[in-house]
Amino acid sequence: MKSVGKLFLFGLLISFLVSFSTLGDQVFICKGPSSKVYHKSNRCKGLSKCSTEIYNVSIEEAKKLGRRACKIEFR
Repeated sequence: MKSVGKLFLFGLLISFLVSFSTLGDQVFICKGPSSKVYHKSNRCKGLSKCSTEIYNVSIEEAKKLGRRACKIEFR
C-alpha cells in the first residue's frame, strides 16, 4: 500500500514539473494590425497601446505569426 502512495506522489510531482516547464513557453501578443512583438508579461509597457485583446500563445505560435521578442523584457 505504501508503494502505491509513493507512486501516486511521484506521478503528481512529474505532472507538476511538466506543466510548470511549459508555462515558460507562453508569451503574450496583441493581434492588432501593426503588432510585431511578443511579451513575457501581459502587463508589459509595450502592450499598453494594444487596440485589440491580449492573447496568450506559445513562443512557436508567436514566431509563426512573424513576431519578435520584446526589447524591454528580453534583454
